[in-house]
Amino acid sequence: MRDPKQRFIVNTVTREQIAESLNNYLEDPKSPNRLANNDDRLTNELCQEYANRLGDLDELDADFEDMLAEIEYSLCCRLGLVETKDD
Repeated sequence: MRDPKQRFIVNTVTREQIAESLNNYLEDPKSPNRLANNDDRLTNELCQEYANRLGDLDELDADFEDMLAEIEYSLCCRLGLVETKDD
């Protein structure tokens, strides 16, 4: 028997929303690493990865904010905006 409370999550985000999310993660409004809404560093591949990973999250999960921060951290590392935790 199928779970009647099972949730199916689909997310649509824009490049502008991704830039805003990553900039919020960086927290420093004067940082030279901030992303413009049309920043060339926000490639289609990177934006699609963000959307896919975000789509796997459930806002109702207790760990949602931590999981979102991990996605943002991972992408900021790939973009060279922050140092990796290993550094």
